[in-house]
Amino acid sequence: MFYSIANEISVEGLPDLRGFKNSTQNKRFVLKFAIMTVTLELEPEVESRLAEKAKNNGFDVNAYVKKLIEKDVNREPTIDEILAPFRKSVEESGMTDDELDALFTDARKEVYKAKKERQKT
Repeated sequence: MFYSIANEISVEGLPDLRGFKNSTQNKRFVLKFAIMTVTLELEPEVESRLAEKAKNNGFDVNAYVKKLIEKDVNREPTIDEILAPFRKSVEESGMTDDELDALFTDARKEVYKAKKERQKT
């Protein structure tokens, strides 16, 4: 089964064309929108579970899949996702756990020392 999902289009702020008569003057308003279409090829059992979940949540399948995608795309990144580049850099550097621990210990000491110096002044 294939599903296509299209973005909703908002024409807020554009002239209301509903009242215009079909004349040459009015044909100058041509609106074109880029719409992303996603096609999914699903196994029958996945499709039926998706349809059931959509129904249980009060959506048709297209609206439900669109909502899932928007939720995932708009969510805040996890701590693992935020730290992934740092972890990769540490791994590629060949730094040991003890060296990494020492690096953070030294950094904490420097911050603490700087904070104490600021408090003295």
